[in-house]
Amino acid sequence: MLNVKKFVFNDFQVNTYIVWEDNFCEGIIFDPGCNNKREEEILLQYVEENQIKIKYLFNTHLHIDHIMGNYFIKNKYNPKFLVPQKDLPLFEQAIEFAKDFNLRYLPSPEPDGFIDSFPSIKLGEEEIQPLFTAGHTPGEFSFFIESINVCLTGDVLFKDSIGRTDFWGGDYQTLKNSIVGKLLALNDEVTILPGHGEHEKLGIIKRTNSFILNF
Repeated sequence: MLNVKKFVFNDFQVNTYIVWEDNFCEGIIFDPGCNNKREEEILLQYVEENQIKIKYLFNTHLHIDHIMGNYFIKNKYNPKFLVPQKDLPLFEQAIEFAKDFNLRYLPSPEPDGFIDSFPSIKLGEEEIQPLFTAGHTPGEFSFFIESINVCLTGDVLFKDSIGRTDFWGGDYQTLKNSIVGKLLALNDEVTILPGHGEHEKLGIIKRTNSFILNF
């Protein structure tokens, strides 16, 4: 069975998720936002207490707030590191952003490959399906886990909002198409696990999210 643990890290309040399978104790870290020693230790403690073998490191997209802990995770566990290929220019932008705003940021290592190349991801005997949901960035992916009825949506869809499109590579119509075509097509009982803020059932989001109601 798959388990999901959420951590809230850094000044941007990013949701970092560990998804792990308890038979094989294999795990994925999504969007490590840990940005100081205390946050790194919190993540490390959970991994060690549950004896999780970190098999993968994924970034839903490459804005700086979602990649601050990439260096730490890759250096500590050496997982297979996959990112959205179309977001690669954001790595360089993150370095410049950190300099401009005096942020602690150890530049992300080079990825081992691209999420784009994997129609599904195996974790133990469980399957995770990447969904290409561009719009907030050119390459962003969400991750649907049918066996536990959850979807990690990064900064594409939130409980009460949708992703911003005023940053580099953002496009409102692309974002709308991604949400309508990929996320709203999931069943209403799916729990949306966003990159910021609280989770919610998709059916409730459809009825209460004013951005969705105005599509």
